[in-house]
Amino acid sequence: MRSDVLLQNDKVIPAWVQPVVLLDLCHARGVPLPKLLHNTALFLGDLPFRGAQLSLSHYRQLLSNANRLWPGEDFPFQLGHQLANSGLGPLAELLSRCERIDEQLNTLCRFAFLLNPALRLQVYRPNPQSAMVLCHAAGQLCLSDTERLVAMTTLRQLLSQHPATGEISCYLAAPRRHAIEHYHSHLSADCHFQAPWDGLRLSLSISAAPETSSSLRFRVVEAECEQLVNGRRYLIDALHRYLHQHPDASDLPDAAAYLGTSISTLKRRLREHACTYQEVLDSARREQALVELLLNDASVDAISERLHFHDSSNFRRAFKRWTGTTPSLLKSAFQ
Repeated sequence: MRSDVLLQNDKVIPAWVQPVVLLDLCHARGVPLPKLLHNTALFLGDLPFRGAQLSLSHYRQLLSNANRLWPGEDFPFQLGHQLANSGLGPLAELLSRCERIDEQLNTLCRFAFLLNPALRLQVYRPNPQSAMVLCHAAGQLCLSDTERLVAMTTLRQLLSQHPATGEISCYLAAPRRHAIEHYHSHLSADCHFQAPWDGLRLSLSISAAPETSSSLRFRVVEAECEQLVNGRRYLIDALHRYLHQHPDASDLPDAAAYLGTSISTLKRRLREHACTYQEVLDSARREQALVELLLNDASVDAISERLHFHDSSNFRRAFKRWTGTTPSLLKSAFQ
């Protein structure tokens, strides 16, 4: 396997960034720290965890513990606010130095790992006055409910602070899980549930910020972020990017060769992620089809051709299997 491809059990998440913010938040609400740390490979004696690193599996366990032990139903929202305010390490300063909204959006995508280790972001600009920020899972096929709401709350708060950002709408792929007042008070946006994807739609004003060379401090903080990320991606993320860049590539042997591993090893690694290559392929094609249909206004025939289906009938059947509905009905509902 290529050295820049990560697995869920690789210890790469800085424990002194998001995990410490989570622990501080929960401790302030009276949650016992030993119970929070159960099965996370972190121990109280290791505080303040400087230099310690977590795997994605352990980080997700920490989130699950906190969500279960939190006294109330608003844990994901509260953690999202806390991360946006004080839990992003050098990424926070880097974002504050992005004068143009495009620069900020690109920075968020580039360093999504530091925003939320479980997150993969994509930005689409249907026109100069709007943007769609899509949230995907990086280390598995789907975000959990907690990961989804933490990510949406953090992004909503960060993006709303930019002067070019106007109205924001939130789209959540899952049904509503919490009292509606939590969504209204913490996301402060129109919320659409059981949507085609998880993401934020932004209305934007044209930024008048000039093109300027990056300051020395900007480059220093950027280097700190790059050092923490180190060009690495989780296996599912790497496969998605490969399939987006090569829409005609559907064979497992080609994917294994791209990742620098054998077919049997790739199959075994995917089983460890509780999925198959066909499920990753379907997930990537679904993402691309939804973007082409709903954001790029492409026809079914054009999408079918771009995704290398034999014909539009085959694509329509696959789309119905992926989404439970037809392209025309979904497009009408989304608009």
